[in-house]
Amino acid sequence: YGSGRAATVTAKTDVCAYRLDRASFKYFLRSQPMNEEDMKAELKRVDKVIDKVSGVTTRYGGKIMRQFKPMRRWLWFRWHGTILEHAWKASLLNMVVSVGFAACIRHFIKPSWSIGMIPDKENLVIKRLLGLNKLWNYQLSLTTFILTFFLSQAYGLWREMYTIGRKIQGRLNDIGLLLASTVERNSKGKYTPDGETILDDVAAYSRLFHVF
Repeated sequence: YGSGRAATVTAKTDVCAYRLDRASFKYFLRSQPMNEEDMKAELKRVDKVIDKVSGVTTRYGGKIMRQFKPMRRWLWFRWHGTILEHAWKASLLNMVVSVGFAACIRHFIKPSWSIGMIPDKENLVIKRLLGLNKLWNYQLSLTTFILTFFLSQAYGLWREMYTIGRKIQGRLNDIGLLLASTVERNSKGKYTPDGETILDDVAAYSRLFHVF
């Protein structure tokens, strides 16, 4: 008991044998059969999770994949999930440090130029900062090039994935229309139990495919 056993089965015709691993077999053997009401409740719970993952806000308020609206005004008023939400603290810290550094320079060296004007290159402190200024310009050019290049590549990838997603959505819609129009019906024009089972199975698989 509790160990693997072998069995010999002889078939008269060609058959297809399926193999179930021991852990799955014991799980289904020990689990209690679900009645129809419990099964419907479980399916509703699974559908709710799938809809949240896929971002269906009209039913369950999807929070994992937020809905996107291709409108300029809507996009400018977004805050959560944008680069501004993640970068404003570092940007503000850099600005405060820069203002403090400029204030210290003006306080200690008593510059001859006014605020907002180009500093005097003959000033000893400014001469020492010229090398840092050249390094900053090199870094600025390199950073601008990298950000521009990768941003264009990211946008191209996004457009490609968006197009592919729309194509998949269209084919899923075609499958749904074909099944809904050709599935088995009774004499009154309503779906038979077998037809409803096929539609439910295809709908569940389509939602899972949409998520993954």
